[in-house]
Amino acid sequence: MNHVEFHCHTVASRDSLVTPQQLILAARKAGLDRIFITDHNSIQGALEAQQLAPELILIGEEIKTSQGELLAYLLKEEIPGGLSPLETIAAIREQGGVISVSHPFDPRRGWKVDELLAICSQIDALEVFNARNLLPEYNEMALTAAKTQGLLFTAGSDAHTRIEIGRTRMILPDFNDRESMLSALKMGIIIPKASSSLVRINSSFARMLRKIRG
Repeated sequence: MNHVEFHCHTVASRDSLVTPQQLILAARKAGLDRIFITDHNSIQGALEAQQLAPELILIGEEIKTSQGELLAYLLKEEIPGGLSPLETIAAIREQGGVISVSHPFDPRRGWKVDELLAICSQIDALEVFNARNLLPEYNEMALTAAKTQGLLFTAGSDAHTRIEIGRTRMILPDFNDRESMLSALKMGIIIPKASSSLVRINSSFARMLRKIRG
């Protein structure tokens, strides 16, 4: 069984300063076996990290659609942000990817409920625990919706700093493609641990610093 992080960011996201090298060291220190890097509308950090640690790093992306964000796993090519949800879903499917929805019920970062429900038949999973959600009910709502809609579960730290990596993880069998990952998720065990709201200060600092640097 593997300890897997399903949601984290590197310096390829504008709200993180974690380099691929730093992420790899933090993931190994946290005892992770595999880690999906899911930068905002980019796979560049994941590609760089995978070259350094191919046995550890998996390619993902957190894609901002015209309505809300999707988590795409097992990608080969970057998918641009700004497409409609159905266009984004089709692009992920073309690559044999697995689709989840990040923090679906966080009102500041999530979807309108009717828009989310409209795509449930087209996706694979919902992120039922996001360590950065400010209120536990956001995760509880996601879990209830996933069960109601017959969707699989994903969970992740949504790490933007080194100390968050692996804070929330899943334990599941090994996988190497879409079908084996879907089967593994059915047996997945979530190890949830919420992060302090103070970690958001780091993200704000990262955005500000990047803006100053231009």
